[in-house]
Amino acid sequence: MTISVINIEQDFFKLQKEWEELEKHANNLTIFQTWVFQYYTWRIFADKVRLNLILVREKTGRLIGCAPLGTRIQKVGPVKLKLLGFCCIKYCDFQNFIVHADYETQVFSALAEWFRNNRKQWDMIQFKLLREDFAIIDKKSLFIEKMQDSIKIENIGQAPYISIQENWTNFQDALSSKRAKSVRYEVKNLFRQFDGEFKGFDKGSELENALTQMMDLHQKRIRQKHQLGAFATEQVRKGFRELVHELEKKGYITIHTIAAKEQTIAAIGSFVFDKKISYFQGGFDPEYFRLSPGKVVLALRVTEAIEKKVKEFDFLFGDEDYKFAWSTGQRQIYQLEIKTGSPKRYIYKILQGLQNKFLQSKRMRALYFKLNISR
Repeated sequence: MTISVINIEQDFFKLQKEWEELEKHANNLTIFQTWVFQYYTWRIFADKVRLNLILVREKTGRLIGCAPLGTRIQKVGPVKLKLLGFCCIKYCDFQNFIVHADYETQVFSALAEWFRNNRKQWDMIQFKLLREDFAIIDKKSLFIEKMQDSIKIENIGQAPYISIQENWTNFQDALSSKRAKSVRYEVKNLFRQFDGEFKGFDKGSELENALTQMMDLHQKRIRQKHQLGAFATEQVRKGFRELVHELEKKGYITIHTIAAKEQTIAAIGSFVFDKKISYFQGGFDPEYFRLSPGKVVLALRVTEAIEKKVKEFDFLFGDEDYKFAWSTGQRQIYQLEIKTGSPKRYIYKILQGLQNKFLQSKRMRALYFKLNISR
């Protein structure tokens, strides 16, 4: 086997055919590990992340493993830290190495050796958002144990999901009676008072218009919470539109709205991959808060998923209450950190902890929001 490193965008682009062939042989592949998602998501923030794609090939030259990594500079106060992590720093809820199922032992052994030999190039090496069923976590002998005392593993949260039942009635039976009754009431109440309809869009100008509405509603709602939101700048919005355009070609994206004529009061975006739905973002008009449009659009999206007999509805990473109210199961999410010996790491961790405490205050978070939104 041979290992090489790619750090030029043109080479990343040329990998598409090989990468997509590797996708066919990887276990537990999610949409987030596909070439189209990795490439176009990285491009949105390419000015902040320098590519470090680590490729593993067998002796014939066939690609059998890829660690889609990138280097960026993290700063807290006066401390600047050189960090190696996954190259997609946003919108990618599950991260992972892409490894051919028949070569897991060889690929992970080769990667472990590479990290042992090269780790001191960075102040910190950190792999976030690894799911419990991914081989790197689930089969500790492949990678974690080979790193010995040079690696730290940490549980950082959960990813709730719905294992789809046979039909909507069966699913409601799985919910608490109080929750099921509440869902039925909220759906009926909204459409009694708002003369609109629920529609899904997956291609063309209709998808593009729905995407704009979703981003606008998301920002309108999130700004009330003194947060920047997922689509805070025109650069990000433009990059996300490009990502959605490419996902559309693969049939990987749908956006649903509740709208009447020119007025849209709720929107929800979801990825569609391997007969599974992943809810990635949504928004609603705060002026209609009393009608619970966010809850209703989600309930209708889940209903449609059940009717289409998908295997799973994934809420992705996060501990929001509404996710657990709906879910029938949760996956644990982990973070791995490879020790580099850099003293900057310890100073950075202390300052980062202080910053996080600072932002827990609503007043300070509002101030932080105003400072950033004015840039």
